[in-house]
Formats: sequence, structure tokens, C-alpha cells
Amino acid sequence: AYSQALQHASSRPLALQVSMARIHLGDGRDDNAQALLNSVLQTWRAGAVEDAHELIAVAQAALALGRGDPSFKRTALQLYEEAINRAPNDAAAYIGLGELLLSSYNNAEAQPLFDKALQLAAQDPRALLAMARAQHFDHAPEALQNAQAAVALAPQWAAARILLAQILLEQDNPRAAQDQLEAALEANPRCVEALSLLAALRDRDGDQEAVDKLMSLVRMIAPRYSEGFAILAKMAADRRRYQDAVHYAAQ
Repeated sequence: AYSQALQHASSRPLALQVSMARIHLGDGRDDNAQALLNSVLQTWRAGAVEDAHELIAVAQAALALGRGDPSFKRTALQLYEEAINRAPNDAAAYIGLGELLLSSYNNAEAQPLFDKALQLAAQDPRALLAMARAQHFDHAPEALQNAQAAVALAPQWAAARILLAQILLEQDNPRAAQDQLEAALEANPRCVEALSLLAALRDRDGDQEAVDKLMSLVRMIAPRYSEGFAILAKMAADRRRYQDAVHYAAQ
């Protein structure tokens, strides 16, 4: 998965740097990642970025560096809007801007952007997954169909399988969810989100030894990744195991 991302980005140097930074972040090499991301932003500030896809890469770098900082989010929003102005018939910027809005719980403005992306690229798995996430946010049943379509078009894409697994779990279909997570890990064995969800499944089954092994692996891969225990806490709370949820949330 990583090599495919690098190959796709190779014709755009800033996109390549962002892809490399994501690899470093996934491996816990935050200093290396920040150096690359800062370099991307410095190139943009120097006025050397005109290509719409490179603007999208700069927006992604700003979001990765800011990690919730409102000023970086505003910068990313402006960059996505500029990318749309420069390439109004390209779905990528609509998807990026919509995902940014959705991350801020603004699904009302995000969904029309995903609609536009699908009008431009109906078979784009990124657009289908983005729409599935927006529909999942609203608990809309169509989320399942769009997540399945994204997986069918991009079977090696772990993110699509992870969302599909989440939906299947919520529909009380743990076996099908496990199949999706195992497929995601076959494509990317170091995917910490898939490992964390698989740990939550093992927790559901009462297999604490398996939970501990999987979460140890998550910590080894990405020592600063805290979302894994948040996933465990949420799923325990959903099953009214509140004491376990508190325990996981404190990790």
C-alpha cells in the first residue's frame, strides 16, 4: 500500500513528501515526518505551488502538522478552496474539503461536496468512501452500500475495509467485520486502526490475551497512537461494559 502511494505521488514532489511523512508517522518517526511536512508548507509559502493536486498536498500537510490547531484547519480550508478554483472538474479537492468539514462535524456542508465529487467521478473509490463516511455519520443505511462499492473498486485499500467493518459491527455482524479487518491487514499489516478494531472484536469475545497482544503490537508500530484504546473504550461502552470502557479510556 505504501509503495503504491509513493508511485502515485511521484509525479508531484509535494504529494510525495506528504506520502513519505505519513509513512514516518505510522512508524512513530514523528521528527522525520514533521521535517517533511514543514518543508511542504515552506515551499507553498514561497509561492512555488500552482498545481491543484500540490495544493491539496499542502492542505494535507497543514492538517497533519496542526493536529486540531484551528489556524492550520483554516489554512487547509483555504487551500482546498483554491484547488477547487484551479481545477473545478477534479473530484479530489471536493473530497478533501468535504472530509475536513466532516472532521469538524459539519456534515451538512460536507455531503454536497461529496455529491459533487461523485458527479465528477462516480467510480472513484475515494468519493464513494467519503460519501459512506458522511452517511455513516448520519446513521443513514446507504453507508453500507457505498462502503461496499469502495471496497469492490479498491480491495487493497485498508481504509475502505475498516469503515465497512465498523458498519458491519454496528449491524451485529462480527464475523463479516472480522473478514474485512483481516483483509485490511493482509493489504497493510501495520495498519494500527485495523489492529485496534480487531482487538475490540477480541475484547467482545472475552479474549483478553489476544487484546493485549494486539494492542502491544499497535504500541510497537506507533507508540504515540492513542486512538486504539479510544476504539476499545467506545465499543465496550456500546455494549454497556462501562467499567471496562473507563479502563481502556485511561490507557
